[in-house]
Amino acid sequence: MAYQHVRTASYMPDPTQGPFPVLRHTLSLPAHWEEPLGQVRDHGRPEGRWHGPRRIPTREINQLIRTTAPDVVTVASNATFGTDSPWLYCTEPFPAPVTNLYAATWLRNLPRDSDDPGARRLLAECFRELDTESLAWRADTIDLLEQQPSPGGTAKPTRLVYRLLPDELAARIARQGAYEHGGRQLTFHQVAGVGGGYDAGSSSAELMSWPPIEYRPTGRGGERKPSYYAATLRVGVRTVPFSPVPRIHLSAGIRRFVTGKVWMPFRKGVSVYLLPEISLVPDAPVSRRLSVAMLQWRNGTTDWRQGGPSGMLAAVAALDGLPSVDRLVKEADHWIGDGKDGIRLAVGHQAAMGRHPIGTGLMPSERRRLIEWAEQALAPELVPAPKLQRSRYGRPPVRQLTKRPSMPKNATTEELAALLERTERTAADNARVRRAALAATLDGTDLVGFLVHQTDDQRDRLVATAESALGLTESRREQGPETWVWEAEELTVRLHAHPLGELGSPLGAEDRPPRAGQEHDQAIRERRGRVAEAMTRLREQVPGARIALVELEGSEAFQGPARRTDPKYAIRLGCADAGLVTQFIRPLDTAMDTADAEKDAGLRAEAAWADGLRQTGMRLVPQHTLGDRIPSGLNQVAFHLVERRVDGPTGRAQFTPIAVLLRPDAPCVLGRTADTSEWMPYPDLPPDPDRTSAGE
Repeated sequence: MAYQHVRTASYMPDPTQGPFPVLRHTLSLPAHWEEPLGQVRDHGRPEGRWHGPRRIPTREINQLIRTTAPDVVTVASNATFGTDSPWLYCTEPFPAPVTNLYAATWLRNLPRDSDDPGARRLLAECFRELDTESLAWRADTIDLLEQQPSPGGTAKPTRLVYRLLPDELAARIARQGAYEHGGRQLTFHQVAGVGGGYDAGSSSAELMSWPPIEYRPTGRGGERKPSYYAATLRVGVRTVPFSPVPRIHLSAGIRRFVTGKVWMPFRKGVSVYLLPEISLVPDAPVSRRLSVAMLQWRNGTTDWRQGGPSGMLAAVAALDGLPSVDRLVKEADHWIGDGKDGIRLAVGHQAAMGRHPIGTGLMPSERRRLIEWAEQALAPELVPAPKLQRSRYGRPPVRQLTKRPSMPKNATTEELAALLERTERTAADNARVRRAALAATLDGTDLVGFLVHQTDDQRDRLVATAESALGLTESRREQGPETWVWEAEELTVRLHAHPLGELGSPLGAEDRPPRAGQEHDQAIRERRGRVAEAMTRLREQVPGARIALVELEGSEAFQGPARRTDPKYAIRLGCADAGLVTQFIRPLDTAMDTADAEKDAGLRAEAAWADGLRQTGMRLVPQHTLGDRIPSGLNQVAFHLVERRVDGPTGRAQFTPIAVLLRPDAPCVLGRTADTSEWMPYPDLPPDPDRTSAGE
């Protein structure tokens, strides 16, 4: 029987309870510290080359606090000054000597070059001018439900609410006692929060069951090596558009831990969760929260982040309480069981490390039980959000493309023949729909594209896929080996094949990859220019070209330092400079079984063409089934986010929204960026060099 309602793990403030006051001790940086610290920060920076606000970073000291003082909540990625902008929050004030130690450690690590005599002189003057011993914790009462409505009527909690409300609720859950799971009593501990900003993106508080749960899988050879995991709970503050009250969200999951050797991902850190019997910093209070330290691989060696003789961990004498990194990365599970040397810790497993004996996630029934147990701690200030009722208009929208019938395993010969015939009819019908939609989008012009290939095999597969996807078998007028032409009644398609050649070779010199930074940027610029020049020449020979499907090895072929030799990013930018959108496809995987490799390559070719046609602005929007309940002239607007991670090929992050508009009278998808003043066909958007397709 279908469910008539769904209850979410979402909670709202109870309007009968009023404010949610809590007492916290806060630590602020004195206002007169800002100028001398700014001088230390700016020393050695080239004049005229710094753009944007000059902030004094606290990221590293925040991470140190997360490792050694998990009870402290940090609420800023950059220093804030004055009593109106506290930096640290805690339920109990830290001892003054420990507070001074953290402040002094932070100040010593501000200079960009600690060996520079000028930087050392400025730092010494700064220490004389600033009195770290004057830092004092101040008691303050904070309303964890303080908010102001936005102009549109949406709840807008104050920034502190995003960090402190989840922290308070997580503390309540941790005090509830044990949770029963599989005959075990699980004790949940808070996990030290991520240091930094206090917005909705970094505001969740986390709890984790501790100690880790041991799991011993059985097989033909008897019991195998044990694996370890823990249950997790996450508490976060969110808002709902146009709702005057915020929401608290609970989510449940698991965290898996490494056994044996730790595989260190390139240029990334690995989290280590630890609960020492005594504080890692002398004279600091012992915490019941789990600390989080980071291992990092750098310059061929593995060490604690901020470790080493001059690191912050050494400055606060915390390294003495941490195990040897050399042994930890070889025997990660040595400290999981009963703990060793006064500390119990576990190294978090990442998906990049490979397969783990324990699967991800929880079964729905266990997740429900865990959330129902945790929500008891939210009362009386918070109550469950209203249940979601099943819509009276439950019919799904009508897709323009028909789903292919599935093939049962035990079908008879007659049944298979009927299914194959039905599949062929479905494919033909879908091809007619695509062809008509594409013709309407192109409005009388031809679809012209390039197949920039490395192998004839993949080139021919892309040609065959284009022909079948658009139902052009009977319309072929020209058959390779460099040009294919199809002339249907409503649409003409022209494909021109060109070898990728040296444009697809690895970046940098033959004997080594380009160094990160300027050398890598220069290699991208050079390849980008060559690609743009080559594609521009091709477009002059073939007017009207819109898209380039490029055959290139995937990222798996460029691992470790070789990742900077991957030419994909440069090829994409060069094609964009030449006015072409790009879609990449990998060569046939020769490491796979032949049949599996052919099937995989066929699916990739279909996906490449589907994404490529979408980039022309072709629209296949499902038709709603609500009749006249929705106006016939309704416009639909959405946002496509172009994201680039900081660990990508350029080392720079990007987050750019693109608005997408579907108009009933416009056969092409329209788009608009922050730099345009009007809507235009999606393929005609300004060729932003960083624009990527959503399908990649």
